[in-house]
Amino acid sequence: MVPFFVFGALRTLRNRRRLRDKWAAEGVVPTAMRLSANGLRLSLDGAPDSVFLPWDTLRGLRVHRWRGQQLLVVDLMSGVGVSTAGVHGLDHPEAQTMLRKRVHGTTGLRTAVRILTQPISAIDQAAAYFTAGRVRVH
Repeated sequence: MVPFFVFGALRTLRNRRRLRDKWAAEGVVPTAMRLSANGLRLSLDGAPDSVFLPWDTLRGLRVHRWRGQQLLVVDLMSGVGVSTAGVHGLDHPEAQTMLRKRVHGTTGLRTAVRILTQPISAIDQAAAYFTAGRVRVH
Protein backbone atom coordinates (compact mmCIF):
# COMPACT_ATOMS: atom_id res chain seq x y z
CA MET A 1 0.00 0.00 0.00
CA VAL A 2 1.37 3.41 -1.00
CA PRO A 3 0.81 6.27 1.45
CA PHE A 4 -1.43 9.09 0.23
CA PHE A 5 1.24 11.80 0.60
CA VAL A 6 3.40 10.10 -2.05
CA PHE A 7 0.82 10.97 -4.72
CA GLY A 8 0.93 14.63 -3.68
CA ALA A 9 4.72 14.63 -3.83
CA LEU A 10 4.67 13.09 -7.31
CA ARG A 11 2.20 15.73 -8.51
CA THR A 12 4.43 18.48 -7.11
CA LEU A 13 7.47 17.06 -8.90
CA ARG A 14 5.52 16.82 -12.17
CA ASN A 15 4.36 20.44 -11.83
CA ARG A 16 7.88 21.63 -11.14
CA ARG A 17 9.21 19.74 -14.17
CA ARG A 18 6.44 21.21 -16.35
CA LEU A 19 7.27 24.74 -15.14
CA ARG A 20 11.00 24.17 -15.69
CA ASP A 21 10.29 22.96 -19.24
CA LYS A 22 8.11 26.02 -19.90
CA TRP A 23 10.87 28.36 -18.69
CA ALA A 24 13.43 26.52 -20.83
CA ALA A 25 11.22 26.89 -23.91
CA GLU A 26 10.06 30.50 -23.38
CA GLY A 27 12.93 31.88 -21.34
CA VAL A 28 12.82 33.35 -17.86
CA VAL A 29 12.04 37.04 -17.61
CA PRO A 30 15.16 38.88 -16.34
CA THR A 31 13.21 41.46 -14.30
CA ALA A 32 9.77 41.15 -12.77
CA MET A 33 9.20 44.89 -12.31
CA ARG A 34 11.12 48.03 -13.24
CA LEU A 35 10.31 51.56 -12.11
CA SER A 36 11.64 54.58 -14.00
CA ALA A 37 10.83 58.26 -14.41
CA ASN A 38 8.60 57.36 -17.37
CA GLY A 39 6.49 54.70 -15.69
CA LEU A 40 6.28 51.11 -14.48
CA ARG A 41 7.24 48.04 -16.55
CA LEU A 42 5.81 44.75 -15.31
CA SER A 43 6.61 41.30 -16.71
CA LEU A 44 3.87 38.66 -16.79
CA ASP A 45 4.55 34.92 -16.85
CA GLY A 46 2.42 34.05 -19.85
CA ALA A 47 3.07 37.19 -21.92
CA PRO A 48 5.93 37.36 -24.43
CA ASP A 49 6.54 41.05 -23.71
CA SER A 50 6.19 43.17 -20.59
CA VAL A 51 3.42 45.65 -19.79
CA PHE A 52 4.40 49.34 -19.66
CA LEU A 53 2.22 51.79 -17.76
CA PRO A 54 2.95 55.54 -17.55
CA TRP A 55 2.68 56.95 -14.02
CA ASP A 56 -0.47 58.95 -14.79
CA THR A 57 -2.35 55.70 -15.53
CA LEU A 58 -1.67 54.23 -12.07
CA ARG A 59 -3.91 54.75 -9.07
CA GLY A 60 -1.49 53.01 -6.72
CA LEU A 61 0.22 49.83 -5.61
CA ARG A 62 -0.98 47.58 -2.83
CA VAL A 63 0.17 44.47 -1.01
CA HIS A 64 -2.41 41.69 -1.04
CA ARG A 65 -2.02 38.63 1.15
CA TRP A 66 -3.37 35.33 -0.15
CA ARG A 67 -2.80 31.99 1.60
CA GLY A 68 0.41 33.13 3.27
CA GLN A 69 1.79 34.68 0.06
CA GLN A 70 2.23 38.40 -0.51
CA LEU A 71 1.33 39.84 -3.92
CA LEU A 72 2.10 43.35 -5.12
CA VAL A 73 -0.96 44.51 -7.08
CA VAL A 74 -0.94 47.42 -9.54
CA ASP A 75 -4.22 49.35 -9.47
CA LEU A 76 -5.05 51.30 -12.63
CA MET A 77 -7.06 54.52 -12.95
CA SER A 78 -10.60 54.02 -14.22
CA GLY A 79 -10.81 54.09 -17.99
CA VAL A 80 -7.26 52.87 -18.61
CA GLY A 81 -7.21 50.28 -21.35
CA VAL A 82 -5.41 49.00 -24.42
CA SER A 83 -5.99 52.22 -26.38
CA THR A 84 -4.73 54.57 -23.63
CA ALA A 85 -1.78 56.68 -24.78
CA GLY A 86 1.60 55.36 -23.63
CA VAL A 87 0.27 51.99 -22.43
CA HIS A 88 1.88 48.92 -24.02
CA GLY A 89 1.17 45.23 -23.51
CA LEU A 90 -2.30 45.37 -21.96
CA ASP A 91 -3.73 43.70 -25.07
CA HIS A 92 -2.17 40.34 -24.17
CA PRO A 93 -4.73 37.74 -22.96
CA GLU A 94 -2.74 37.14 -19.75
CA ALA A 95 -3.00 40.83 -18.81
CA GLN A 96 -6.69 40.94 -19.72
CA THR A 97 -7.37 37.91 -17.51
CA MET A 98 -5.61 39.56 -14.56
CA LEU A 99 -7.61 42.76 -15.00
CA ARG A 100 -11.04 41.18 -15.44
CA LYS A 101 -11.05 37.91 -13.53
CA ARG A 102 -10.68 37.56 -9.77
CA VAL A 103 -7.61 35.37 -9.20
CA HIS A 104 -5.95 34.79 -5.81
CA GLY A 105 -8.70 36.86 -4.22
CA THR A 106 -8.02 40.06 -6.16
CA THR A 107 -8.13 41.67 -9.58
CA GLY A 108 -5.35 43.73 -11.13
CA LEU A 109 -1.85 43.23 -12.49
CA ARG A 110 0.16 41.46 -9.82
CA THR A 111 3.48 39.86 -9.04
CA ALA A 112 4.72 37.85 -6.07
CA VAL A 113 6.66 39.92 -3.54
CA ARG A 114 9.14 37.08 -2.93
CA ILE A 115 10.56 37.31 -6.48
CA LEU A 116 11.30 41.04 -6.25
CA THR A 117 14.92 41.98 -5.57
CA GLN A 118 14.02 45.13 -3.64
CA PRO A 119 11.93 45.32 -0.48
CA ILE A 120 8.45 46.86 -0.55
CA SER A 121 9.72 49.94 1.30
CA ALA A 122 12.25 50.67 -1.49
CA ILE A 123 9.56 50.23 -4.15
CA ASP A 124 7.31 52.61 -2.21
CA GLN A 125 10.08 55.22 -1.98
CA ALA A 126 10.87 54.96 -5.70
CA ALA A 127 7.20 55.23 -6.72
CA ALA A 128 6.73 58.23 -4.43
CA TYR A 129 9.88 59.88 -5.84
CA PHE A 130 8.87 59.41 -9.48
CA THR A 131 5.28 60.61 -8.92
CA ALA A 132 5.84 63.36 -6.34
CA GLY A 133 4.07 61.24 -3.71
CA ARG A 134 0.92 60.46 -5.74
CA VAL A 135 1.53 56.70 -6.20
CA ARG A 136 2.36 54.80 -3.02
CA VAL A 137 2.31 51.20 -1.80
CA HIS A 138 -0.58 50.58 0.61
